[in-house]
Amino acid sequence: MVDSATAGVLANASVQVVGTQIGTYTRNDGGFLLPAVPAGQQRLRVARIGYSAKEVAITVTANGQASVEVALGAIASQLTAVVTTGYGQQRKEAITGAVATVKASEANVGVQPNATGLLTGRVAGVNVVANNGEPGAGA
Repeated sequence: MVDSATAGVLANASVQVVGTQIGTYTRNDGGFLLPAVPAGQQRLRVARIGYSAKEVAITVTANGQASVEVALGAIASQLTAVVTTGYGQQRKEAITGAVATVKASEANVGVQPNATGLLTGRVAGVNVVANNGEPGAGA
């Protein structure tokens, strides 16, 4: 999987055999393996956030192998705001757990790459632990 403009590899692109539940994601080198794909003509749908999805036709041989190179074109997209609520909408008195509020004026101090960064050190009793040391990694 490559970017059509830069020819750079695209990791974590979704690859699925159209009309089936067979699918996977591309590796860091842009390659992928799809097990148990039936022999014959198949269509692959390849998609990644920030790129236009593409369907390509492939022919899977009797020994279950096929080779395909797909180039995805980048598209500009505007993301909308996301609000996460732990309890849904309830009266504060009815909630049995802890309730904390981070005001927008407090949360908007400094540059924060994600929502966990906004909560770190601003909500008592909340410990945010990174999965690894990679910037932007999950927490």
